[in-house]
Amino acid sequence: MHALQYAGQEIERATNRFDPENKISRRRDDASMASSAGPRAMGTDGGDHKFRQRVDNHYQLMADGRARLGQACKAHLAGSLTLLGSVAAAAGLAGDDGPATATLVVLGAPALLGAYLGNLGRGAGKMTEAASASFSRLNAALALLLLALACYMAVHPQEQLVLAAALAGGFFALVGCLLAARGASGLRAGFASQAEKKRGAR
Repeated sequence: MHALQYAGQEIERATNRFDPENKISRRRDDASMASSAGPRAMGTDGGDHKFRQRVDNHYQLMADGRARLGQACKAHLAGSLTLLGSVAAAAGLAGDDGPATATLVVLGAPALLGAYLGNLGRGAGKMTEAASASFSRLNAALALLLLALACYMAVHPQEQLVLAAALAGGFFALVGCLLAARGASGLRAGFASQAEKKRGAR
């Protein structure tokens, strides 16, 4: 027993001789603090990590929402260009009397609104809560215009080229509306989570 104590004292003297600032001991303490078995921070038992992760989840919600809004704007641009192509086709394939005014309106209105929504996509990365709400309302209006377009095409037969372009443009625009709805919903959820966190911090 005395021999073990003596050996321990000699090891400690040798350590102090080569490590006078006790860096080895401090590194051991740091490693112990960083390990899962080391001491924990005051006021927590380590079981609230899920709550802490959920508190900052609004950043991810807002980023995902803005990304979907950006994708929606690209789909709107594609739909707008295709619908404008259907307008040109309707005008080019019309007889001497020209295309019906109603045909130009039902094709041109969603094309113009889709182009406007696609242009808003440049600011999707910085879209505020109020801007996203306005964007959602415009997308709802576009969805109604697409519904009117579908009803008109079902009642009034068109040339195959006009019909194909209108269907393609309507499909892209509808995809844009769906992406915009999901993106705006995620963005609103992110803003709501952020506001709740700020209220809880007061």
